[in-house]
Amino acid sequence: MFRKRSHVTEKPSLTRSTFPNTHKSEHRKEDERHPQPGDKVYLSGFERLQLSNGQTVSLEDLMSITIGGMILFTYPQANSPGCIKQACQVREKYPELTAHGFSIYGVSRDPPETNQAFKVRLSLPYSLICDAQGSLIMALGLDAPVGGTIRGFVAIDKSGRVLASAVGPATFAGLEAIDPVLKALEGLNCTPGKAFGTTTAELSHNHLDSREP
Repeated sequence: MFRKRSHVTEKPSLTRSTFPNTHKSEHRKEDERHPQPGDKVYLSGFERLQLSNGQTVSLEDLMSITIGGMILFTYPQANSPGCIKQACQVREKYPELTAHGFSIYGVSRDPPETNQAFKVRLSLPYSLICDAQGSLIMALGLDAPVGGTIRGFVAIDKSGRVLASAVGPATFAGLEAIDPVLKALEGLNCTPGKAFGTTTAELSHNHLDSREP
C-alpha cells in the first residue's frame, strides 16, 4: 500500500507492496497516487461491485474470467461530452486492447441505469462498473476533490502486476492516455484469446452480460 507521509486517514488502495527488484516505486512522487508499472495490486477488498446490467460481482470475479488480465479506465460522468469521446476512443481501440486476452471495464460513479443507457447508446463492447461510493476509484488514486473522478487507465495482468498506467487530461483522456497501455500490451509475447476463435474480453463480456443480476 502506498503509505501517506502525513497523519491523514488513508484512502483505500489496491497496492500493498511492489514486486522485488522494481525500483520505480522507490522514487515515486507524492502526487503519483495511482498504481505505477511494476506495482503489485490486491483485488480481494472489492467484493460488491455493481455492473451496469445490475449484476453484483467482485474484482476477483472479473479477473478470474480473463486470460491475460484487465484494463480499468475511469471517467467522470456518463453522457458528458468528454466521457463520450473517451468511451468511443476505447471502443475504437477495443480490438488492439483485447488482442492479448485482456478484458476492459469502464469505471464511474454513475448509477447502473445511467451507465447502461450510456453503454447501449454508444454500442460499447465492454462492461461498465458502477462505483457509487468511489471506493475503487479512490483505490486507483483517480479520485478528484468533492467526489469527482480523474480520467485514467490501469492495465493489470493475471498475477496482479501493473503493466501500464496513465492519467489523462481533465477534458478528455485520448490517445495520449491509451498509448502507454497499448505499448505495454504489444510487449507481450502471446495472444491467448485467439485460441478460442474470439478474444478473451469478448468471452468475458458475453459471460457477464448473460448471467442473471
